[in-house]
This record gives sequence, structure tokens and C-alpha cells, in this order.
Amino acid sequence: NPIQLVTVGKTKLARDVEVVGSVSYDGNQFARVGPLIAGRIASVRVGLGDKVQAGQVLAELDSAEVGQAAAAYLTAQAAAAAAQANLRRERELADRKVSSERERELAQAQSAADAASLSASVQRLRTLGLRPEDIRELHRAGEKPLHVPLISPISGTVLTRQVAIGQSVQPATDAFTVANLERLWVLLEIFEKDLPYVHVGQKVELRTEVYPGKTFPAQVAQIGQVIDEKTRTAPVRIQFDNASGLFRPGQFVTATLHGDPAHSLQEVLTVPRS
Repeated sequence: NPIQLVTVGKTKLARDVEVVGSVSYDGNQFARVGPLIAGRIASVRVGLGDKVQAGQVLAELDSAEVGQAAAAYLTAQAAAAAAQANLRRERELADRKVSSERERELAQAQSAADAASLSASVQRLRTLGLRPEDIRELHRAGEKPLHVPLISPISGTVLTRQVAIGQSVQPATDAFTVANLERLWVLLEIFEKDLPYVHVGQKVELRTEVYPGKTFPAQVAQIGQVIDEKTRTAPVRIQFDNASGLFRPGQFVTATLHGDPAHSLQEVLTVPRS
């Protein structure tokens, strides 16, 4: 083969970084669901492994505290309605010069005070865990028992269930954990010397012994800003789509972070590989 002569030049080169990491939940797609007040579990509507939607009721709770707050709300609602009716009447009388302006002002002040009390009672019920639709149904509930719903804030899979019907619970109780397993993280520890070759948005390939010969695309989502003094590593978080359901939290994977010359910090002497 003929020999070719070329001029040695300076080029930015970036190398791949390969490291073993562990699969974890997406912290933005993971929720612990529990009561905001003490009470007793009246019903459980889901089990382990069930798929749930955001806003879905997982269980219902009986609580004396909510019953008292509901009674206060109904009382405040009746008082506010009466005060509003009285205000309308006093305005009509004042317009016709039958009553004084002072009486109208007093009626207006009373109406405002009762409206504020009603608003406070609604906020109290919301704080205890009732939804707006639950509160709207209170005046039609009659003698039906009032249940507080335990609601999933996200769509996902029920991973744990720690309650049973009839069980007494406290506000600190984690009744359920729910996670969206279609979006997961891989947590890595990158050595200090390799950090110059890692950047947010970098393309990553994941491999696991469970599926030999297959690679799965991902990308770098976050790079830690602190170096661990003992291990001399920084945490790096990989984000990837797990819609296929092949990966599970706790699983070990090998991640290859592909080098990008545009992010290389130094130039080296090079010649074409050919």
C-alpha cells in the first residue's frame, strides 16, 4: 500500500465513560400517600401492583375531626346565607328610606363576617383532605357517613400498601406508595477525573445482563456539584424511558456515556486513523 504523508494537527477528542449504576424511581414520579388526620380505614380500593390514575381514590378514612369540621361548615353556610338575605332586605329598605343607612352598614358587615367564616370552614375541610366535590355534597349527605378520600397525586403503579379495613391510622402513616415506572433514573458515581467528559444532555447507552446484546437509549439529566471526599466521585443522574417495562428499580446496569468532542476541554495532536 502506498504511504501517505499528512500534517499532524490539533483536534478535540472526547472519550466514552463507562460505569455501573443502579436503577431508581424518578423522584418526580414517586409519591407516598397517607392520611392528613387520625382516623380509621373505612375502605381500600386498590391492591399491590394495580395501575392508578392521578386523582384516583386509593382508600377512604373515617374521622371524628372531619365530622366536626363538616358540622361547622354547614352551620357557617346557613349563617352566611341568612346574612346575605338580610343584607338584601336592608338594602331594599334603605333605598325606600324605611330603615337607616346605619342598619344597612351593620347588615353588610355581618354578611362579610359570615362569608369569611364560611371560607375558613371550607379551607379547614380542604386541609383535612376533602376535595371540592366532597364539600359540595355535604349538604346532601344526610345521615350518610362522611369519608375522607386518600388520593393518588400521580399516575402509576401501587408499590406498597400498609393499611387494611378497620385499621387505625395517624397522619404520619404511609398508607401507599405509588410510582410511575415508565420513567426511571439510573444513579451513577463518576470519578473526579472523568467529570470533564460528562455533561447534561449527553447521550447514554444502557446495558444489562438480563437482556444480553441489547442497548437502551438514555441521557444525562443532572451532574452533582459536590465531590465525595472518601470516594472522589460525584453523583450523576441518568433519565430514560421505561415504557417497555423491562427495567425495575434496584436493578444494576452498565451505562456508557458517549463522548462529545464539542464538550472536550483540551486539544491533542492527531492524525487521521486511515
